[in-house]
Amino acid sequence: MLLLKKNNIYNHIEFYILLTVCLISYIKRQVSLAIFLSCMIIFLLYFHRNPDYNTLDLKDNILYSPAQGKILDIRQGNTMTKMSIFLSIFDNHTQCIPIECTKVDEIFTYGNFYFAQKVEGSEYNQKLKHILNTKFGNIEIIQYTGFFTRRIYSLSSDRDKLYKIGDKLGYIRFGSRVDIYVPKDIIDTIFVEKGKKINMLQPIMQLKHK
Repeated sequence: MLLLKKNNIYNHIEFYILLTVCLISYIKRQVSLAIFLSCMIIFLLYFHRNPDYNTLDLKDNILYSPAQGKILDIRQGNTMTKMSIFLSIFDNHTQCIPIECTKVDEIFTYGNFYFAQKVEGSEYNQKLKHILNTKFGNIEIIQYTGFFTRRIYSLSSDRDKLYKIGDKLGYIRFGSRVDIYVPKDIIDTIFVEKGKKINMLQPIMQLKHK
């Protein structure tokens, strides 16, 4: 399900329902339930963290990571290079704009809810594709749902806006995956490798003009 909201736990009605039930549990002295719900609330507050990242001294010929997570795969196709990043429930699930660009389009596709850490099969999961136009060429970023994920959010739907590195792209609730498709002919150097943990806005590629 695609909902366009800010990545803020206070925008979600289920948070207030959970908080209300937790307070009632404390009032009725149902201690075990109250402690369990309190832990859930703390986890949700942690999961929906949305920090601002340092965007000083960034270079315009570098493609930065739009997500925090583990690199599942890097595949070289005939024309495109695909990089897949898996986000565990402990990673920041907000995605950022990785390079200065404008939004060409975003395409939401309904699908399945397979485990996102498996590249094969999970490509048929629900997804939101972002097509970004940069001075190097078009780059695609795809947000996938996972087994426990049911919602993808876009925070960058304005086609007339020039997005800067570090602007919010969108976010996915709970375990999920982000794929990046880059034309091979604009890639100069790939800085990361399969199996490595990467942080938000970490340099992943150096680009060159066609």
